[in-house]
Amino acid sequence: MGLGEDTYLLGGRALLPGGEFAAADLRLRNGVIAEIEPGLRPASGSAVVEVTGFVMPGLIDAHTHVSWAGREPMPNTWAGVVGRARGNRLRMLAAGVTTIRDVGSLDGVAFEPSGGPACFCANQIVCAVGGHGTETAEAWAGLPKLAREARGADAFRAAVRYQADRGAHLVKLTLNAAELEVTPEEAAAAVNEAHRLGRRVACHASIPDAIDIAIEAGADTIEHGNGATPAQLRRMAAAGIVLVPTAWIFERFLDEARRADAGAVGERAWPPPVEIWEARVAAHREVVSDAVAAGVVLAAGTDAIEGCDPDSLADEILTLHRLGLEPIDALRAATEGGAAALGDPGRGALREGAAADVVVFEASPRDVVRDRIRPAMVFQGYCGHVKAYFYVQA
Repeated sequence: MGLGEDTYLLGGRALLPGGEFAAADLRLRNGVIAEIEPGLRPASGSAVVEVTGFVMPGLIDAHTHVSWAGREPMPNTWAGVVGRARGNRLRMLAAGVTTIRDVGSLDGVAFEPSGGPACFCANQIVCAVGGHGTETAEAWAGLPKLAREARGADAFRAAVRYQADRGAHLVKLTLNAAELEVTPEEAAAAVNEAHRLGRRVACHASIPDAIDIAIEAGADTIEHGNGATPAQLRRMAAAGIVLVPTAWIFERFLDEARRADAGAVGERAWPPPVEIWEARVAAHREVVSDAVAAGVVLAAGTDAIEGCDPDSLADEILTLHRLGLEPIDALRAATEGGAAALGDPGRGALREGAAADVVVFEASPRDVVRDRIRPAMVFQGYCGHVKAYFYVQA
């Protein structure tokens, strides 16, 4: 399926921009969707794939850590970290994820040659000295750092320039952990420098004060958004700031706390007690509901870290559905919403000229969400070609 070759997907029901499925055939050429309409007639010699099912844009994980996710303990060698990242990306692709937004990995690892989804990467996290992002420094001693620390506006600008010079597609800025760690002046300096360099900014903001700073600084996306008030969410909607709520990971932490409490002996550092996580999760569920009511664009992201499967986007989609989104809207958070987070209208939708990133499900969207069904086929636009992957469902 190379340059100048047509690939036809015939017979499916395609998710069209706007959220409706309709009978439509697709012609893929040179890595993009060249045509989409019912009744296409393949030219002689074209590749033809008969589709029986639902055709969707490739899924987008808008918040992941490609070198970090995985059930096994984090490797402590560069080769091990790179190998883990490669394996993670292949697992993501098999789950229908054709694009990822890596919002913090060890310096340089996301640039290593690898198959799997297209990667929009932030490279390192930019944070305050000793701030959120530095917690793993001891565990990964001797390896390139996950975070680049800064103090003062000039240092934050320099940290942003470093990521851009390394080839980062965006900047990840963490504003808080338990408490606020970055000043409004530092945040504004980082965001302005990133925008000057043509990079979007993802702000980790999980307390109300941090959310205010992210909005004022002009962040493009807010990651997590815990504690966001209805007024803040209305400001986000008006400014076009995308919310990546990473709802599933907090539900997972609550499950961890319940299991830990069941077998607890004495005090522990992690996870906090069940009652603390129950309150946090209940509050975050309200944030997601209020965000929808305010008209904030949601993007699905896993925040898959050590101990989490890298291909957990289906869990985030299901969680968003359980929090009140219709199945099709939860799926759109993983397609159109992800593209909005990336700032890339050429992804996340089946339209002419968009990337030929396409997934085919044999089940209905409602069943896909409810049962976390994996795709039967994945097509990926890549360097002017179209890659095709076919999976046998268990």
